[in-house]
Amino acid sequence: MCLFNLTEMARVTGVPLNFLFSRGQQIKVASQLYRKAKTLDYVVPVKRIENLENKFEGAIVIDPERGYYKDPIATLDFASLYPSIMMAHNLCYTTLIPNKYTAEKNYKPEDYTLTPHGDYFMKTTKKKGILP
Repeated sequence: MCLFNLTEMARVTGVPLNFLFSRGQQIKVASQLYRKAKTLDYVVPVKRIENLENKFEGAIVIDPERGYYKDPIATLDFASLYPSIMMAHNLCYTTLIPNKYTAEKNYKPEDYTLTPHGDYFMKTTKKKGILP
């Protein structure tokens, strides 16, 4: 069944079978985005990063303290937080409205969302983004 599962994963994501072993999640997601963008006649620029001297450091993971706890322990899982926010508010580079003037001139207030950062995005009723 492993061979069947890997073959289907490669087919669905559009990557070669060896990428499933040698590359991470990002190549699978990027491949799907590129394929969807192509069907919608979008061009997605590829920016290659040559200098990797200043690498990004991941999140801090605190080791748990062993023992018995009478009170419940709350845990936070942010793994799906950003994707669910992007889906809920239709946040995508294809739905971004360049500026306030363009948003207010060309769209009704119910057609776009204003983010706390001051960016404007079209709502799903007007245009569905690729990322969501």
